[in-house]
Amino acid sequence: MLGFVPIGFGVWSLWRLRGTEETDRKPLAGSVSGIAALAFANGADNISVFTPLFRSLHISGSAVTAALFLALIGLWCGIGAALGANRAAAAATGRIAHWLVPVVFIGVGLLIVIDGGTGLAVRHAR
Repeated sequence: MLGFVPIGFGVWSLWRLRGTEETDRKPLAGSVSGIAALAFANGADNISVFTPLFRSLHISGSAVTAALFLALIGLWCGIGAALGANRAAAAATGRIAHWLVPVVFIGVGLLIVIDGGTGLAVRHAR
């Protein structure tokens, strides 16, 4: 059910975009409570995926998974830094970020709801 948090943020963000000029847009997280809410929504997929995963692994498997996770976070940060330093990529991302981020939130939320076994997803006939 945690998937509904990012879905809600995504829908709310897209709703806020209607009829606004680019210069009129306020940041989604302009306050401490907004930043905390976005951090929670952003972590909902991690909680829903990694909690069952770590419960099912032996301690050595958990250690390998955690090390791999940390290494890949470093890789993603490096890719993000390289893209952020590229003016063309930063400009293109800046033009579409106002609608891309909410769409990604909705997509992640839908994946969580569908794969989470909440009973809301369509089940395949066996």
